[in-house]
Amino acid sequence: MMFGKHHEFLAVGLAAVATEVAAGATPPGATSSCRVLPGDADWPTTIGGRLIETVPRESLCHDAPYNRYDAAACAKLQETFDFPTLARYERSLPELHRYYHAAANNGWGHSMDVPGKFMDMSFKNYSCDPFAPRLEPCSLGDHASYVINTRHTKDIQAALESTRTGALSLLTHHLKLTQFIPAYASSHYTGPAIKLGAGVQGFEAYAAANATGHRIVGGSCPTVGIAGGYSQGGGHSILSSRHGFNSDNHLVATPDQHADLYWALSGGGPGKYAVVLSMTARVHSDGLISGGTLAFNDSQVGNAAFWVAIGAFHALLPDFSDGGNSFVYGLTAGAFNAWTVTMPGAGPDDEAPALMKPFLDDLAWRGARPTPCPRCRLCWTPPQGLGRAPMYGANYEALLAVKRKYDPESELYVLDGVGSDAWVEAADKRLCRAASVTSGGSWYS
Repeated sequence: MMFGKHHEFLAVGLAAVATEVAAGATPPGATSSCRVLPGDADWPTTIGGRLIETVPRESLCHDAPYNRYDAAACAKLQETFDFPTLARYERSLPELHRYYHAAANNGWGHSMDVPGKFMDMSFKNYSCDPFAPRLEPCSLGDHASYVINTRHTKDIQAALESTRTGALSLLTHHLKLTQFIPAYASSHYTGPAIKLGAGVQGFEAYAAANATGHRIVGGSCPTVGIAGGYSQGGGHSILSSRHGFNSDNHLVATPDQHADLYWALSGGGPGKYAVVLSMTARVHSDGLISGGTLAFNDSQVGNAAFWVAIGAFHALLPDFSDGGNSFVYGLTAGAFNAWTVTMPGAGPDDEAPALMKPFLDDLAWRGARPTPCPRCRLCWTPPQGLGRAPMYGANYEALLAVKRKYDPESELYVLDGVGSDAWVEAADKRLCRAASVTSGGSWYS
């Protein structure tokens, strides 16, 4: 095992729980170079009492395969299915905190405390929809089959994380450490900082930073954790034009100790190099932030003029962004929706209107009238299967070297992730060592 200076990052050479099957104990469908699946003889039945089977709550509305159908419970679930609507940004931070914990504690809706929850059906292909017919099976899809309720380092040492069928997933939701550091000091940064456990979600981190007169760079969705996959993926934020990506604000593993791991974890992609238990990040002085929305479509000016207007918008955008401001927007063949316009430090009565004026004037000149921005979902998951080139570019080989160093057996797997070609998916969806890897050899040889 290798720990960072402040135990922020746990590099994983993890015990082989649900990894390669021991010789002589090969289950049906598996080989000595394949990972086991639930139902195989070597699948773990307990890990310190913390192994939890993933059972979607929406299975209450279906017969198969969980046999949990309950008409009354299903009806109650359907009534509150969209309970934590992530567009409710008019709520204050304390209200948001109470709101989400109420959703978790009432036993219904998209509880954040429930492993394997379906936060957005569209990204799971509606595989377990509470509004679908009762006789339609509730499919787990590529959700992890089992979850380890992680509360201590030893729980992580007993398992590994994978994001495919039959996987074990680490539930870090209960790692809720928040510690304000008023005078963090290192060769890299001196100033206020905050230490966050991997289970601290955005709205909790924002409240903790706000309580000390600061703000922290986080995502648009308040339920997304800051330490973990969000930061390892770079950490885009509506505050990025002002304060950089979340990964730009990391302070430890550190840039001085384990610099290679620090670099890989600061935007090199999640789930590949190590398991994050906590992270320390700089915070910034809080202050006034103005916001708004902007939407227009081609209904008034025609599609050709609409796209000319889109070009003009992007021509105006650099000056706006260089001032520390940001747009978060969606674009279709005939409609533009900016559901979040963020202007840190701008007053709502003078500076903010002045910043928006060039965009509004251009639309007015073209005869396009802004339309009410419809409620849009603010959480987005990038599509999988993009391949290496667009994801990692020229950094791939350097990132691969980091993975080889800290995960020499390639225990951590992510589809199209760094080093993912060490594994292939068999017909029954179990992961097997790639054909080029021989017994006793190294996956990167």
